[in-house]
Amino acid sequence: MPMRTPVPPAGALNAVCEILDDPARVQLAGLRALLRPADAPLRPILPHPVFTLDPAAVRRGSGPEAAVAIGWRFLIASGSRVLAAAEAHRTADGYHFSHFAGGPFVASTERAWQQAAAVPEAAEGRYDLRMLYLPGSYSMALWLHRRDGAHEGRSRLHSTSPNGPGRITGLRGGQAGATGRAAGGWGADLLIPLAPAPSGVVPHRPAPAADLLPFLTGHSPRPRLAPPAGAA
Repeated sequence: MPMRTPVPPAGALNAVCEILDDPARVQLAGLRALLRPADAPLRPILPHPVFTLDPAAVRRGSGPEAAVAIGWRFLIASGSRVLAAAEAHRTADGYHFSHFAGGPFVASTERAWQQAAAVPEAAEGRYDLRMLYLPGSYSMALWLHRRDGAHEGRSRLHSTSPNGPGRITGLRGGQAGATGRAAGGWGADLLIPLAPAPSGVVPHRPAPAADLLPFLTGHSPRPRLAPPAGAA
């Protein structure tokens, strides 16, 4: 079963498409310089809602309800090439185009999306896919939020992890936890950290949100970095 793709509000999609249909604004954004003459028209793909989470909320032990929805993000493709990301933010009078963005987070988003599709519960439609911004740490993560509000147990992705239950799989060296777990109802939610990730966090290694958030936000003691398996 294919993974459920989030359906953006018409206003958010239209706000981005209006910019893509205006060559002058595309040129101003610098996207035109990335195109070859034979490239296909620009189009938005892989829509996902964007949330921000104040690191102070993690420190207080808040759960997903502390994340604030700010708008929608799209990857911008030309043919088979993904060139950039675009965001439309929600205001009092609807959605408005916010900005284009390039850099490593763009390709990392595409890769994280492919990883999410390999999570069994995501393929079954049990997760909502979201992008989580963590201001202050300059980090982003694809957030798989359980649709059914499950708060017990772990994803099957982690129940069979070679690190075993209760270990953080998203830290360098497979650091086991006593890790300063984030409290507050993150339940079965998962995070896939994008690259570049904060020091000590392995990008593109899915992990339980409750385990990983303290490290992504800098509100947990620095992990002891165990050597990789087989290292001398």
